[in-house]
Amino acid sequence: MIEDFCRAKPQVQFVDVAREMLSSTGKPRRDLFKWDGLHPSKECYALWTSILRPILIKRFAATEIASSATNRSDSEEKGCAGNSV
Repeated sequence: MIEDFCRAKPQVQFVDVAREMLSSTGKPRRDLFKWDGLHPSKECYALWTSILRPILIKRFAATEIASSATNRSDSEEKGCAGNSV
């Protein structure tokens, strides 16, 4: 249902992280959760990052490149040499 909704919206993308979180028996992998079996472990966050990072880079890299070029042009026009801290 959620995946179908996402397919109908060009600005939305469904990413299935659950499949990678299951063992070969179809049960949640214990190493991906803290002792309580509810909260994600650092291994779970690492897994999510490995799944999401390439998708986000692909989806937003062109936007970031265009945004960076625009910001550079604007800074050059204003005579800015760099970022201030």
